[in-house]
Formats: sequence, structure tokens, C-alpha cells
Amino acid sequence: MPYILGIIALLLALYGLYQFMLNANTHQVKSLFLSAGVLGVAIAVVLLALTGRLPAAMGVIAALAPIIMGILRARSPRHTQTESRPPRSQDLTRAEALEILGLSGEPEENEIQDAYRRLMKAMHPDQQGSPWVAERLNAARDRLLKKKKT
Repeated sequence: MPYILGIIALLLALYGLYQFMLNANTHQVKSLFLSAGVLGVAIAVVLLALTGRLPAAMGVIAALAPIIMGILRARSPRHTQTESRPPRSQDLTRAEALEILGLSGEPEENEIQDAYRRLMKAMHPDQQGSPWVAERLNAARDRLLKKKKT
């Protein structure tokens, strides 16, 4: 009889999970999986502690930690081969460079430098700005100034 009640409870839980997944957004699904993972780890730790196997399990985890971290690090997006390279001024069109610096038309050299300094002051990595944005600003300035010199 307890097995039948357990099976019925499991089926009801699976049906509830199915209904939740039909109406859930991505954030809710991520939250569900994170909660389930934390709960699973907590239950495993308690069971290992109750059976006296926790020290052995911690030893195995400590031994495997470098391997696991290497796998996770290799799979992270910032370490893949598709990492974007810094923009070069020849990669930008004139229109893109003008848009990046917030200019239009045929700006003079001093207007280009003023726009560059104003934006770089706000976006420089030393001012908690983005290195990528700083590289784009440099490339845009170089593109427009090279065009002026030629």
C-alpha cells in the first residue's frame, strides 16, 4: 500500500511539473533547476553524513575538483575560439565610426577629438567602463582621423 501511495504522489508531482513547464518563462525554469540541484545536493550530503560516508565523498570531490574545474572553464563562452578580437579601424565603415562617436556629417578633426575625449572619459576601463567600448571608441577615432589625413 505505501508503494501505491508513493507512485500516486510521484505521478501527481510529475503532472504538476508538467503544468508548471507549460506556463513558465525561462527565468522560472532556471530557478526551478537551480533549486532542485541545491535540494539534491543537500539531500545527498545529509544521506552521506547519516551513513558515515561523507568524509570519503569529500575526498573524492576534492580529488576530482581540478578536473571538473578544467572542464567547466573550457566550456565557458569567454574561453572559446570564437572570442571576438579587438576592433580595428579598417574594420569599421565611416558611418559606423560616426555613429560610435555620436557625430554626423563631415566633422572637423577637433570635433572628432572632443567627442572621443568626452566618451572615453565616461567609458574608460579605469572608470568602471568597458574595455570593449574603449576599443570601439579608439577604432572609430582612428578611422575618422585617418580618413581626414588622406
